[in-house]
Amino acid sequence: MKKTKTPGLYVHQNGVYYLRREIPEALRSQFGGKSEWKQSLGVRDYEAAKQLFAAEDAKWQARKKVALAALGPDAAPMTAERAADIAAEFLLGNRRDAASVRKASDRAAFALAFVAGHIEIEQTAKQNQLADDVEFGPDGTVADARAMPFPDPIEALRQEFERGDYSRASIILPEVREFAGLPDKQPGRRESRLLAEALLAELLKPEVHKNPTSVVPATWAAQLAAAPPPACGTMRDAYELWKEFQGPSSQTAGEYLVAVNRFHDLFGDMPLTAVTARHGRIFRDAHMAIPAYLTKDERRLSFHDLYVHFDRVGREDRPALSPASIKKYVGGLSAIISSVLEEYDLDGNPMARIRMIGEKRGRVVAQTERRPFTDAHMHKIFASPMFTGCAGEADFRRCLPGEEVYADDLYWVFLLAAATGARIEELGQLLVSDVRTEKGIHYLWLDNLGDDQELKTDSSRRRVPLHPKLIELGFLEWARRGRQPDQRVFRDVKLNSNEKLTHNLSRRTNRYLDRIGIDERNYVFHSFRHKFKDECRDAGISKEIHDQLTGHWRPDIGSKYGDGAPLTRLAREVAKLELSYFPAPVARREAA
Repeated sequence: MKKTKTPGLYVHQNGVYYLRREIPEALRSQFGGKSEWKQSLGVRDYEAAKQLFAAEDAKWQARKKVALAALGPDAAPMTAERAADIAAEFLLGNRRDAASVRKASDRAAFALAFVAGHIEIEQTAKQNQLADDVEFGPDGTVADARAMPFPDPIEALRQEFERGDYSRASIILPEVREFAGLPDKQPGRRESRLLAEALLAELLKPEVHKNPTSVVPATWAAQLAAAPPPACGTMRDAYELWKEFQGPSSQTAGEYLVAVNRFHDLFGDMPLTAVTARHGRIFRDAHMAIPAYLTKDERRLSFHDLYVHFDRVGREDRPALSPASIKKYVGGLSAIISSVLEEYDLDGNPMARIRMIGEKRGRVVAQTERRPFTDAHMHKIFASPMFTGCAGEADFRRCLPGEEVYADDLYWVFLLAAATGARIEELGQLLVSDVRTEKGIHYLWLDNLGDDQELKTDSSRRRVPLHPKLIELGFLEWARRGRQPDQRVFRDVKLNSNEKLTHNLSRRTNRYLDRIGIDERNYVFHSFRHKFKDECRDAGISKEIHDQLTGHWRPDIGSKYGDGAPLTRLAREVAKLELSYFPAPVARREAA
């Protein structure tokens, strides 16, 4: 997205304007962990967008105010002043309370020992690495690199502080947060930086590091062994831990860093403990959507924006990344997570369960038979975030919990397939004029009279009444809103090189099923059609009727006279279907 002259107002590549506001770190837990509030304004005109932006921004500010009030005094946002007070009390105590000062002195000794020990270990590693390097001294003798003196810990800390590097102090932040009674959650980057900066500033004060009871011991092993391990942190934190343990080659470290940065681009600084297999599938699918070779302009885009773009328009004829390349990135994240799990005696690596689509394994796997969805599948699909509240408009965010329900092609094609049993190509080629009403009965007219409309067989030409739940959910309004009779109901379908309208839509539907965990090979979008037949049988609908509804009707000598059961009869039969798994009507936003 590109910025406009109005702060907070952005324009997408498709021309639609958006409101984007950063969510303060202290408030993100109230917004599902999101770091940004993004709202589509649904218009492509700048002047109209500015007017809508003012109204939506006022709503956002009001919502943020409510969230701030809900924090309470104990969870106020971290400031530099508050961080300085916490650090001073942690290391110096309350000067009016002798016991407090003694305890603070012990904490200062521990902090200095821990930080200085970290410096000693780092320097030892450097010297070991240089052990094979030699230098000729002034007298011509060879000097061993390991004979170099250790730097003074306080001086090393001072140099780091002066150049704005506060990372050394961050290793004892868990103890500081516990001391201060801060919320037991993964801290934000700003909060961590403020606390680390304040802590390092206090450690450098003479009254702290020159305190007789804060003498740094000669050996650090006991102090380090007694120190509790830091929190797992984010994927980037895990990457640094993996590098420290594994000592990878520069090429492997670089490749894994690319994977980590791309993961961060998609999901932000999410805690490692919150990563699930669903995030892994999205990460894999993002690489599958993007071409192997990018243009100069495309390379300037973030990985997130690249995925959103190609997930929408497709790669066309451009070659995809090979399964081996995608496996390299997914495998990199898996290796990084495994390193952390081993360190903290944890198990359950979510990335280890991600299948590589298209990967050759030495044998050809036979195409398995398509199966009807089970009742459990149907409840899982329609209770998933796309129908109850998702994290965003982009396809890969539809399977993540959030607050918005977007009514678009992807949303309605699932509902229509479940309630009509129609093939996806039959639904994709519908014109607005094919959504008809006769004698008060709303129905779909499936035919091949329009341009680019085709039917599989002659018996596929039919009328399919709309189930009352589709009407209750607002399908009629969505299908006709802002559309002309000769326009397609589904906005984003277009012919591909094989003259199929729904190639991209079909890909999106099956990808969504995979992302929510329905990834068995024999359960695909076409399983809705099989399930519809089962639903008709369970509802006591005769074979003749449900064959007519699905386009399987084969009239015999007697029944070929006439057009089958009348529309009124078909509507009564369709109404027998319970569709108990359908979502309840909720406020929906029409996707841009």
